[in-house]
Amino acid sequence: MRLIHGSSGWLAFASVLAALWATSAAAQDLVVLIQPPPAAGDPGTAHELALLRALQASRTPQQVQAAQADVDESGFLFRDVLGPGFDAARLPRTADLLARAGETASAAMNRAKTAWNRPRPSRVAPDLKPCLPVPATSSYPSGHAVLGMVYAGLLGRMLPEHRDALFARARRYAEAREICGLHYPSDTQAGYAAAAAVGAVLETAELDRIAQAELRPALSLPAALPATAPVSEGPPSEDFRVR
Repeated sequence: MRLIHGSSGWLAFASVLAALWATSAAAQDLVVLIQPPPAAGDPGTAHELALLRALQASRTPQQVQAAQADVDESGFLFRDVLGPGFDAARLPRTADLLARAGETASAAMNRAKTAWNRPRPSRVAPDLKPCLPVPATSSYPSGHAVLGMVYAGLLGRMLPEHRDALFARARRYAEAREICGLHYPSDTQAGYAAAAAVGAVLETAELDRIAQAELRPALSLPAALPATAPVSEGPPSEDFRVR
């Protein structure tokens, strides 16, 4: 299954996954929804390792520094997009919402990681030299891709004026892990698919209430959500790994 480009395709895709997630307890492990990773000896894995070697050869000191600085796994990683007003101490309801979303996403993601147990790229190809410590968890799906896109989707609902910038930041957050050699590209794509499933379920009326009462005023935006949200391309969608 491929997600078509554009916000309408993203929303349709997310709605399908949300319906499966909500109606099937098995689907909440994500294993039912997302394809398994390529096997270690699969030609696809060899191709991905070649891509990672090329990224390693071309990565710049600035890219490495940015990846090493990008360690925040909370929804407040978007402060560089939204400005100093986007601060957990000033936004307790928003912070609680994002924390609960992160917990839900992490639980689903970790079950999937355990089920598939894909080794990290550098465990398969020792010539890869990660520019960050290699986590003890398995590789598939990418946790940074899951979390970044879940947060971007929720905040984009609350702040549609910033939606495109939020998704762009989430992409950088996820793709830095490929540049550093910690994830295969298919890990990232699987993370985007997982985020679509988790995030769509989390989009409730509570987001609108918190946006209007707390988040939007703190960012000097009109409390009322725009009647017509700006068109968003959503997350990248060339190859979502969905069954």
